[in-house]
Amino acid sequence: AEAVAVEVALLPEKYRLPVQLHYAGGLSTADIADRLGWPKGTVLTRLDRGRKLLERRLLARGVTAAVTGLATVGELSA
Repeated sequence: AEAVAVEVALLPEKYRLPVQLHYAGGLSTADIADRLGWPKGTVLTRLDRGRKLLERRLLARGVTAAVTGLATVGELSA
């Protein structure tokens, strides 16, 4: 769980913000777009890229996505 929190914190801001707002904040992509002033498509793209980057980094640490689940992101990145 600590590895997830560390890797979320290390994501570039453009990916970290949507990941945190979606998983920790429970916001929809439309709400995130409104809050950040980004087009919804940008939010969707950055959320997807952020999840993929996070997954790659966790796998490199030996943490499997099946064990962590992205729900854990919400618990740790608030």
